[in-house]
Amino acid sequence: MNTRRSFLSRTASVLCAVSMLPIASHAAEDHFSDWPEGTSPRFIGTRLAERFIGELKRKPTGGIKREIRYQEIITWYGSLTFAKVSGQSNLTKELIERMDPAMKGETHVIPPPDHVDRNVLGALAAEVYLQSGNQRGFEMAKHFADIQWEPTKEIVEKGDEGGKPQAGLGWRFDADAKRYMEEGLSWQTRYWIDDMYMITMAQGQMFLASKDRKYVDRAAKEMVAYLDNLQEPNGLFYHAPDVPFFWGRGNGWMAAGMTELLRILPEDNPDRPRIL
Repeated sequence: MNTRRSFLSRTASVLCAVSMLPIASHAAEDHFSDWPEGTSPRFIGTRLAERFIGELKRKPTGGIKREIRYQEIITWYGSLTFAKVSGQSNLTKELIERMDPAMKGETHVIPPPDHVDRNVLGALAAEVYLQSGNQRGFEMAKHFADIQWEPTKEIVEKGDEGGKPQAGLGWRFDADAKRYMEEGLSWQTRYWIDDMYMITMAQGQMFLASKDRKYVDRAAKEMVAYLDNLQEPNGLFYHAPDVPFFWGRGNGWMAAGMTELLRILPEDNPDRPRIL
């Protein structure tokens, strides 16, 4: 991974964490107050969000002019949620404005809906809709969330021609994909631990935008399948069934995905006890 992508991955993780701290602080005020100078969640989150905006501004055109990648998507989402919980409307405005190329339908910046790392753009689009009311954000979020469970005719007809490509280059609709669909799971299921952030966010955010239970219910069903296939007796998760090591970042993906899901999962969802 190059330096910039590594920075974005670390930034995304920290922003997700600091955006959750205001919620946690209501239950533990004594532990989340009286921060030393330069260490508070607000200070750190603001610096990271401003750094990300600066990265976008340094581009020749002042914004994304190629396919938006998952590192940027997640950092963008984290920045937006942080701006919201910290009440910094100036950050919100800049972050939403930088999404203009995608919101205006400039197709060269929008990835194809053929892989969990690409479909997670729906989570960011939903957040733009939730914070700005931009209907294009809703439509984009629905597009990515729906196709994750209901592949297009083009995807189905392409089938598994050429076999499985490398991660990030698309995901074929093969015999495994068909079987996963029959089990009520996403055809993009890979049983890679990263998926439990990517899929969960695309579906969970669409639930928040639409209030349609099917999105959060199927995200929960998917997570239970991953728990059954990847979690070990010590509570940690393998990277994948055929990659038996405890990848630190991957376990972080799972922890963040579970947290985001449990924040919105209705109490009467039958999979909630298993996830808890």
